[in-house]
Amino acid sequence: RWTAPRGYRRFLRFAAGEEAAEQHEPFDPDRRAGEALVFGMRKLDGVDLALVERRYGDRPLLERMATIERGLECGLLERKGERLRLSERGLLLADEIFIDLL
Repeated sequence: RWTAPRGYRRFLRFAAGEEAAEQHEPFDPDRRAGEALVFGMRKLDGVDLALVERRYGDRPLLERMATIERGLECGLLERKGERLRLSERGLLLADEIFIDLL
């Protein structure tokens, strides 16, 4: 992932291929899994945990399991089969939950 240069003239040079991106951010499998969870839970039907595990392995989910369990216990998350989603109450606190999952 990268960031385009700030400023109109610099952005135009960037768009024309004359200037490089300002910064690059590593995007390892753990980060991808975290983002898959977060962006998946932005949908009302939630995210398919089995799909996340197939794509990124079981380690990212295992590392986040305490956070997921805490969210379930507090009523902020709901799990139905392999789907994890925000509860009605969790929708109000989504950003706080997502920070812990990233």
